[in-house]
Amino acid sequence: MNQSLTLKSQEETEWIGKALVAQRQGKPALAFQAFQHAAHMPDTKGLAWFHLGNISLSQGDKDAARNAYATALERSPHFLSARINLGNLWYESGALQQAEDAYRKVIEHDPHSLEAHYNLAAVLTKQGRIPEAIVEY
Repeated sequence: MNQSLTLKSQEETEWIGKALVAQRQGKPALAFQAFQHAAHMPDTKGLAWFHLGNISLSQGDKDAARNAYATALERSPHFLSARINLGNLWYESGALQQAEDAYRKVIEHDPHSLEAHYNLAAVLTKQGRIPEAIVEY
């Protein structure tokens, strides 16, 4: 696991563990509460915020998801899954420059990310930048 995602405390680890169990048991409200508890602990990293974003997105709250992913990235700047998810939200909302920036940052850290290259190609295609998109596909 990326060192920037390392959990800071035993208590944070326990809350994230409880949240993951609740998710597996099909209890999204309980999972959300446990992730919130972990997310608001001092010096928490981005993992709990990432999961809050995922839950918010699954509930259709794209603004809350966007805010959670952004917070995850503030806490763990190299959390690539959070950056891809944020890019996807930007893309869906039509904020193509922000989406492009997000995918390019992922590629900067992981040049082999097929998802980031594919998503960047979709953005470039939508912007009419076909020659650049072809390189990404």
